[in-house]
Parts: sequence; C-alpha cells; structure tokens
Amino acid sequence: MPTNDVFALELDADTLIVIPLRDLGSFVGDEVGTELAGALEHLGRAAVKHVIVDLGEISYFGSTMLGAINKLWKTAGQSGGRLAICNADARQREILGVTKLDTVWPIHESRAESLRFVRQ
Repeated sequence: MPTNDVFALELDADTLIVIPLRDLGSFVGDEVGTELAGALEHLGRAAVKHVIVDLGEISYFGSTMLGAINKLWKTAGQSGGRLAICNADARQREILGVTKLDTVWPIHESRAESLRFVRQ
C-alpha cells in the first residue's frame, strides 16, 4: 500500500487498519479528505469488511478526524462490517468520552483486541 502523509493503511485479511500519522486538528480537512477517499476505496472491495483505527501514533485529533472515523464506520456498516479503535491514550479517550462517541465505537487497548472484536 502507498505511504501517505496523513494515514498509513494496512490490510489484515478482511480488515483495513487506518493509522493516523500526525496530530489532526480541524485545519487539515483537505488532506484528510483526499487520503480518506483512498481508505474508502479499500472498504469498497469485497474482501475488506472491517476497520480498525489505531491512534497509537498521534496525541491529538479534532473534529476533522472524528468526521473521518464516522465516515469509515458508516461505510463499513453498509456491508455488515464493524469499526473499532485501539491504542487511544487518556486524552484521546477523554475526547471520545466528551463527545459520547465512546458509546458508539468500541475502544480497545491493543490492535489484537480490536481485531478479535471486529471478527466476532
């Protein structure tokens, strides 16, 4: 898979792993949108069903990132797939908690836990 500036993408069988590579505030919308389109293309393939967003490489994200995760979640759900988040630090968990998105998207300590969750 090509290397991008905003997200790294990895495939693990039927699961697309999206790894934000830098802190994403609200002012990087165009860059996120362009690279998100590439991730969504992978989800459009029959063999790719689930998404894991691995937050381990960043310390902050804003509304643009939340919008991107939401789009990935909705797209995965259209084909019966699931989305999970892993490696979120305390600050990221706080953002997800304040927005109540921690009740929508499961958050796991590790990528392995997220993989087990999406595939159950």
